[in-house]
Amino acid sequence: MSRDTLELDDRARPTLVTDGAIWLVALALLGGSYGFAMTTQPPARTVDALDGSVSLTLPSGWAHGESDGVLTAEHPSMDGMPPTLSVTRIDEELDPMARDLAVTRMEEERAEHGVGFRVLHVDEVDDAFGGNQATLIWWAMSQDPPGSRPGDAVLPLVVEGVDALVITPSGEAFHVEAFEATHGIDVEDELERTLRELRIVGGAQ
Repeated sequence: MSRDTLELDDRARPTLVTDGAIWLVALALLGGSYGFAMTTQPPARTVDALDGSVSLTLPSGWAHGESDGVLTAEHPSMDGMPPTLSVTRIDEELDPMARDLAVTRMEEERAEHGVGFRVLHVDEVDDAFGGNQATLIWWAMSQDPPGSRPGDAVLPLVVEGVDALVITPSGEAFHVEAFEATHGIDVEDELERTLRELRIVGGAQ
């Protein structure tokens, strides 16, 4: 390549200067938008909910709300099915037989939300979510995207998650659920960490 190739035509210089100015303005706007987004999204934090019965550590950007005995936390993704974790207080004490029925009911209700529902495995643990007994049902199934109607030509979503029946030492019962679409935004580590750091203490009805 000769030096002549790198020489600029005088008539081209104003265009290059103008283009450069446009790019600078565009970059400034993008930087400002990013800065605004960073300042408006919720920071990482720990929230207490359900009258102090539940403590949940949320990653930066996650939103949460509480209504009618249900705590819900979601990643603010735009793909229609954000990674979600929720905790519901069950307003009854469950004896061992009632616990088995509650687990069966959880599976049946979950299966109604899609097709090909499959229980991957079930864990019985004694130290879940801060020292509670729990039955954890790990599952997978296919669901139509939110907002689709029967007969729509849509690709189903493969969703994986867990439903847990949690019993505190005082006998209170809670339903914990967490799920995400496998092809959605990749925040599996955030969802798992949020689930792992969930604490249920009960005793605040």
